[in-house]
Amino acid sequence: MQNETGGLETQGLREFRGFWRYIAAGTAILLSLYTIAYLLDIFSLAGIYIQIRIHQAIFLSLSLFLVFLIAPYKRGASLNKFPWYDKALALLGLIGPGYVALFIGKIQEQHDLIVNNLELLLGIITILLILEGSRRLVGTPFVVVCAAFLLYAKFTNYFPGIFHGKGYSVNRVTQHMYFSVEGIFGIPLELAASVIFVFILFGQLLYFCRAGQWFIELAQSLAGHTRGGPAKVAVIASGLFGTISGSPTANICTTGIITIPMMKRAGYKPHFAAAVETVASTGGSLMPPIMGAVAFILADYIQVPYSKVAIAAFLPAVLYYVALYFQVDGEAVLLGLKGMPRKELPDFKKTFLSGWYYLIPFAVLVYYMFVLNFGPAKSGLYATGALILVSVVSNIIRRQREFSPGILLQAIKMTGFGILIVTMATSASGILIGSVSLTGLGIRFSQIIISIAGGHKLAILVLAAIASTVMGMGLPVVPLYILLGILVAPALVETGVPLLAAHLFILYFGVLSFITPPVAAAVFVAAPMAGARVMQTGWQAMRLGIVAYIVPFMFVYSPALLLSGSVFHIVTAVITSLIGVMALAGGVEGCLFKRVNWLERILLIIAGIMLIAANLRSSLAGAIIIALILLHRWVAEKKAAKQAASKEVNDIN
Repeated sequence: MQNETGGLETQGLREFRGFWRYIAAGTAILLSLYTIAYLLDIFSLAGIYIQIRIHQAIFLSLSLFLVFLIAPYKRGASLNKFPWYDKALALLGLIGPGYVALFIGKIQEQHDLIVNNLELLLGIITILLILEGSRRLVGTPFVVVCAAFLLYAKFTNYFPGIFHGKGYSVNRVTQHMYFSVEGIFGIPLELAASVIFVFILFGQLLYFCRAGQWFIELAQSLAGHTRGGPAKVAVIASGLFGTISGSPTANICTTGIITIPMMKRAGYKPHFAAAVETVASTGGSLMPPIMGAVAFILADYIQVPYSKVAIAAFLPAVLYYVALYFQVDGEAVLLGLKGMPRKELPDFKKTFLSGWYYLIPFAVLVYYMFVLNFGPAKSGLYATGALILVSVVSNIIRRQREFSPGILLQAIKMTGFGILIVTMATSASGILIGSVSLTGLGIRFSQIIISIAGGHKLAILVLAAIASTVMGMGLPVVPLYILLGILVAPALVETGVPLLAAHLFILYFGVLSFITPPVAAAVFVAAPMAGARVMQTGWQAMRLGIVAYIVPFMFVYSPALLLSGSVFHIVTAVITSLIGVMALAGGVEGCLFKRVNWLERILLIIAGIMLIAANLRSSLAGAIIIALILLHRWVAEKKAAKQAASKEVNDIN
């Protein structure tokens, strides 16, 4: 179940009673209703025109107030008290961005100079409040990174070599972060206050309409009876949840409490069950159509339509889940597991009919976003409206009370709470962007990568993969991508990697930090649920997610894997890559429908990689290897059957 703060990942948030409880709930509702009204252009109907910078400032102002209202300064602090210093910080949170909202005209005229000490003070206070709010909700590692970039902008003149710069005054740094569109009030916060907000609202409504439970039951009815069924249910259900939530850890908390015990009861080892949930939940950030909202930032950052990003990301994400599905199946074969009895599972027909209308909002989303080419925010609002409509109609037809104005208000309130982590992460990410744009660090960092790799494309890709995974450890998906997008992606683009492929490459390896030891944030959430050891779960998760470590290299060299190119090349890539990931999964797991020996495992891995490469020659070679393995297996089975028959005849005689 979600808590009173809309699924915020940070534990230990305040639980008020009385006056402050109403203030917290009221602020969350106000934040959501204001944002919905802005996105629906309701203010303009009343003759009130709100610029995007003013909207961002109002949105951040309410968010900061709410953060210091509900989040104590440390774990273990009293949860039913609101100390004076947090009241002061909450008030300052309203004032800092509020000044920008009130005096945007004057600010735009100032260009590069802060003209008075009040503005300088408010800028510094706002920056510090964002860092402190991020520490409380997002985590200390992220804040350390942001603070390091902030200090670098000030003291770059003290750094040696390629990192050396002229250094900037406190006045100049503050102005750039507080007033510039390349600072706090930049693209990330703009997207948080529009697109990401809409999809959090959509996800909250899905939860309160019980659509999430319906998806789990549907997955159970589809795959629960197959061998290793509970693990396959986890793959399907967590993939569906993950694309909406965008947070691997939040996804695990939502679906893992159901799927992990199911897998353990079915006979999977604890560390394997936790690893399956970890990998399935993490993949949601890579699966269209929503991709956990990070794809909207990616699309905006590289200035391409979101539909192009979603289409390009589709096949690699499918390969990710196909490989996971077949490894889960292979483990079930090796352990001799059966499916769950059908009598213990929901009936597919009844389950589908009980909630088929939940698919309508997704159809609306896809139609508006990919057919009519509407923006993601508008498309998400239409999908949200469709969800409300079908829920109301279903209630009337079935004479139920599963959806009501009270439930809608609850979802709106939870959205106000649920957006806070994203708001803190994106506003703090503005500090990263501001530092890089002010100092030119992105160009320097790219030069370092290219220099170390000697200009060789493969070496640069390997270095970029390592840098993306290491730099992503401990960061949420959105700021993780922003950091990699400004530091690592330019090096790939400079060496000839297509822009979209470069950004998907760094996104993949950044997301993989959630399952890659030693940090592996998602593993640290899933392993305790299963009663498993963290590192054992982490290494198992890497095995299950093996395709995600390989496919990004392949789609850089083969654009057909991003569904780009001629129809022939795309169709060929789809077929060969699907066969390839099945072979790769079989080789890694040691089972392709049946147990395979070590030589066959090695050959299957080689063949799988060749087929995933989607190159005509390599695919043909891979297909020949698989054909030889199957032929050898067929001959061996015929020979074994003949020997068994001969032995049976001899026994009779």
